[in-house]
Amino acid sequence: MKRATAQSGALRSLNHWWPPTLALLAALGMTDIREMNALKIVLVAAINGAAAVTSIATGSIAWTRAVVMIAGAWCYSAAHYAQKSPQQLIRAMVPLLGVTMTVYFLVKADG
Repeated sequence: MKRATAQSGALRSLNHWWPPTLALLAALGMTDIREMNALKIVLVAAINGAAAVTSIATGSIAWTRAVVMIAGAWCYSAAHYAQKSPQQLIRAMVPLLGVTMTVYFLVKADG
């Protein structure tokens, strides 16, 4: 009985929204995990795309905040390139960015 409770808790979690999709695809007869993941990604892209189009069409996006979030998402994806960059460059950039952000927020808080 505890297992059923744990599974129902996992299904409610946002982080566990899509794994049931893989189980459903397996139940429908798919066996290749790569094909299942590819189909899952296409489904997620279609759902998110439909939500984005609907949000844009209805004017429910605060564009100034959205631009900041898009920039943040780009910075998050830049981690891929950071792994391929020379280690010395990364070791120099991290403290530089930290100091720059600290100074910016200190100046902003005083102003």
